[in-house]
Order: sequence, then C-alpha cells, then structure tokens
Amino acid sequence: MVQLLPYLLGALSLFCLVIVAKPDLFRNWTVRVSDGDDRSWDDRRVRLGGLPRGVVRAIYLGVAVLLAVFAFQVHGWAAAEDDCALAEQVYSAAQDGWDLDRAYAEAARLGLDVEAVTSKTKSAKITSVTVSKDGRTIATWRTGSVSTGLDCR
Repeated sequence: MVQLLPYLLGALSLFCLVIVAKPDLFRNWTVRVSDGDDRSWDDRRVRLGGLPRGVVRAIYLGVAVLLAVFAFQVHGWAAAEDDCALAEQVYSAAQDGWDLDRAYAEAARLGLDVEAVTSKTKSAKITSVTVSKDGRTIATWRTGSVSTGLDCR
C-alpha cells in the first residue's frame, strides 16, 4: 500500500497543476471557509471563480509543490522498506546471521552483496556483516560473543 501512495500523491499534484494552468475550468468549484468552530452555522463557501486568478494559481501551485515533495519523501520511505525486507530475508536465511554461507547464497539470489569482517581479540571473535545494494549499505549485524540483530539503514 505504501508503494502506491507516491503515485497517488503525484497524480494529485498533477491535478493541482492543471488547476494552476487553467483556473477558468474550475471556476464553479467552491471552497468552504470556516471560522474553526465545527458547530458554527456561519461557514461560508467561496467560489474559485470569485477569487482573482493569481490567488487561485498561487494556492494550487503551493499545494502541488507540497504534494510533489511529500510524494518523493514517501517514495524514499517505501524504497527503504523494500530494501530492509530483502535484508531480513538474507538474515533469516543465515539462521539469524550465524551461517554466512547461507547469507552469501541468499544475497546472491536477491542481487545483494554481503561483506563479513571478522575481528579477534584475546577473548572474543566478532564477525560484522554488511548487506549492501548497488554499493549502498542497507543493513548490518554482528555475530560472536557480542551479537546484535539486524539493523536496517
């Protein structure tokens, strides 16, 4: 559902741009102007045709820009959510991160890269695993004496 939201917001933004380009086509539309009190009966309706064209264009241009910016932001959130779901598949296939051979195999199947770096001290061995997509880190985890769960970026 989140994946469809940017397209809906983009369509609404384009519709607002149509209103900006041709405000006369929408002059019979009305906008409710309220004093903020929902119980009040003195709400007014203002026809878009009754407002100066410049005001209508400025208002709808502002709305179109806000919708477009929000559409790009939501698209970024949806892409990050999809990347995290892929990283979770790699982590689960690796039996919560412990079987690196399975992690490499699942990552190759999904088109991801896995890099594991092992550091040793006198008393501990810790493996830091990084899952990346197109050179961009999407998730990490550590196994060993200090283990962590999956951390999506």
